[in-house]
Amino acid sequence: MCYARPQTTSPLFFIGIHFGILQVALFFLIQCYVTATFMGYFAVVLGWLVGVVINLHWGRPRSLMASLAISLAAYYLLYLAVTQLPPDFPRLPFVISGVVITAIPAGAYFRCLGTETSARALFLHENNGFVIGYLLCMLGFVQWGVNFLQWGPALALLGVLLLFTGQLSGALMLLVCAATGAA
Repeated sequence: MCYARPQTTSPLFFIGIHFGILQVALFFLIQCYVTATFMGYFAVVLGWLVGVVINLHWGRPRSLMASLAISLAAYYLLYLAVTQLPPDFPRLPFVISGVVITAIPAGAYFRCLGTETSARALFLHENNGFVIGYLLCMLGFVQWGVNFLQWGPALALLGVLLLFTGQLSGALMLLVCAATGAA
């Protein structure tokens, strides 16, 4: 089973926050460790779109949560690779493939919940959450620098998992702690 129909719109909103934080963290990761040119931006955009399209054509994934876990693992493997590989290693093709794998849950999200929720609600709440996640990641990066790239995406996914298990108060507390720096 992919996932049951959400009882509220909060999981849709929080998964948008997770996607926003993840995509901006990928961008900052590439800008800091690979290239600070327009190629880094286009690598993230191209890789993200390819990852979404690939999953949209695969059919319904078995589990949205497994897809999110694989994505987070791919992000941290990419993080380790770009921070540990020697500077003369051709990183950009490696980075694009890592971004593709990291972006796969965005397609899984639409495939899994597209039959359970209206497209209008899916796009509205995910996009609003994405904008908030985008801003939170930018603020987190300004506040904590590259350290935010180490724990920001995992913290965002933890919030999503708390919401999908029905723990709205835990997810909100996590968001407040992260925003105030208490995490």
